[in-house]
Amino acid sequence: MLSRLAVRNAKRSARDYLIYLVTVTFSLSMVYAFNLIVFSSEIRNLSYGMSAMTGIIIFISLIIVLVIGWLICYMTRFILEKRSREFGTYLLLGIPNRDVASLFVRENLLMGAAALMISLLVGSFLYQILDMIIMRIFQASYQIQFQFSAKALALTAGYGAAIYLFAMARVRRQLSKIKICDLLYMEKKNEASALKTGKGHWTLFLAAVAACAAGGGILWYLCHHSEEVHNGGVLLLLSVVLLIGSIYGIYMTVTSFLSKTVLAGNSFKYKKHRLFLLRNMTARMRTMGVTIGTLALLLTLTLTATSMGLLFERFFSEKRESTMSFDITASTARPSEDLSPVSAYAEEKLGIQSQLAYPLYDGGNKTLTDWFREQDSPVGWMEFAPVLAYSDYKELRQMLG
Repeated sequence: MLSRLAVRNAKRSARDYLIYLVTVTFSLSMVYAFNLIVFSSEIRNLSYGMSAMTGIIIFISLIIVLVIGWLICYMTRFILEKRSREFGTYLLLGIPNRDVASLFVRENLLMGAAALMISLLVGSFLYQILDMIIMRIFQASYQIQFQFSAKALALTAGYGAAIYLFAMARVRRQLSKIKICDLLYMEKKNEASALKTGKGHWTLFLAAVAACAAGGGILWYLCHHSEEVHNGGVLLLLSVVLLIGSIYGIYMTVTSFLSKTVLAGNSFKYKKHRLFLLRNMTARMRTMGVTIGTLALLLTLTLTATSMGLLFERFFSEKRESTMSFDITASTARPSEDLSPVSAYAEEKLGIQSQLAYPLYDGGNKTLTDWFREQDSPVGWMEFAPVLAYSDYKELRQMLG
């Protein structure tokens, strides 16, 4: 009986709270796409430095998981408030609290499972877009192909299961102990304000501004004195924590300041029907500081991720141009080795139109090589001073235009 009722209510809730289902589906899709990138051998083989990039992707996916966890907890509480009279009626009809709690948990788990199944398809499509962007940055060949990773699937399913089990455990505990009168009047209650006194608001506001200044100062110092910093990762993590705390602190206090400012002027609030509207608006503003702070944090993360993507694209482009003048450079220490397979692959797969094979000679003078070795330069490993025929040099310059 409860299972059939849960399925029916899940379908109805999916229609009523479609925006919630779409948001969770898209969020899990992003997590699955990021996990596919992490476990993609094609992307890892692009460069020896891709291990650092996969670490960044894992960090971003963990942030997204935390945001999804907060979103699901918030939305389940919101749905519970909207359906509180329905659940109160169930209790009046004699259905035990634990059965009502099990009913609500089953409904949400069904919607979560549906969101996870859809997110696997959407995530595979998003992975193709991200893969194309990464390949474009590295100037590598790209072709659309279906990508499946059991590890990425298991990790995404584990994230989703952990989030939903935590959220459902909280709701189940709340419904198991709630009274009928509390359910019947739950929808009319405002959220509890985090701060009760004006002095507490000022204290938190000043602390948030100080944390924002400290976090921004640490980031500025890391950007301008990166070579002098030995614990850059710890300082970067500290700055991120300070900035996140400052965002929440500022929005939790600014909403209260705005509500007090709006209701301060008698000549404004008592005209026409403004008092009723302003009172309802400020009642919500005082208690939604955490929600607005989270939305501001999401917007900040979105802008930061976009800026970091553009920054990485520019960094890789400049790094490529500074370290390699040509599309492909192949070398061998054995003059007798045949490089024709490399040339054929470059012409067929990468569209290389002009090539030049040239030998390197030992210049005899090791002054420059020894100096590089003393400076711990990456080229200090060379055993001889390589020189190039002037005719080959002119032809290479002509190829570069």
